[in-house]
Amino acid sequence: GLRSEFGRPLAMTATLALAKPYYIGGELVVGTATIVVHEPLTVAELKVKFVGKEKTMIENTVKYQDGDEWKERVEKHKNEKEFFKEEVVMFKVDGGVLAPGTHQYPFQFQLP
Repeated sequence: GLRSEFGRPLAMTATLALAKPYYIGGELVVGTATIVVHEPLTVAELKVKFVGKEKTMIENTVKYQDGDEWKERVEKHKNEKEFFKEEVVMFKVDGGVLAPGTHQYPFQFQLP
């Protein structure tokens, strides 16, 4: 079976499936979280954190004269901005124990 990075068997595995491959601002993100529990698992709730980031990189080639010789250098400018972070509670577990088996939880949230 699956094992953690420390070699212990995993108590659960989780996957997220989205209704479409990408979303743009203002859209409703829709998907399903699938949790496969391999042994009884003590848990109060399952939360998923969604983070939206934009990354930009501008690459500019500058040509300049050094004496009689023409040279060029590449200037790179990078920036990253986090514009969205939301934690969605998928479910709360009554009694605090999630039974072995496959559990599916639909979710949705609005992008700004």
